[in-house]
Amino acid sequence: MKKELMKAVENGGYFKINEAITLDREIGINFVGEKVDCLTARIKVIGIKGWYEERIESRDYDGIIKELNVIIQKAYTQASESLCKAIKAGYC
Repeated sequence: MKKELMKAVENGGYFKINEAITLDREIGINFVGEKVDCLTARIKVIGIKGWYEERIESRDYDGIIKELNVIIQKAYTQASESLCKAIKAGYC
């Protein structure tokens, strides 16, 4: 997995970790002429409509994994809060 992940980070592209987590590296120049260098984590979580997305600043493997773990925790926290509100559980 490390080799495939780093290939996507270095060359730009899309890396699917599993059915719920993907990384997308966008590099180049956008339509306005601005330079783009962005690594985005997209996480599909039950309880959140659509995808939870956040940018990753790191470009080395260990840094990406650390940031991804934090992002996953944020996504699940948001989903938990959303589900608790939806069912009015009162225990959150």
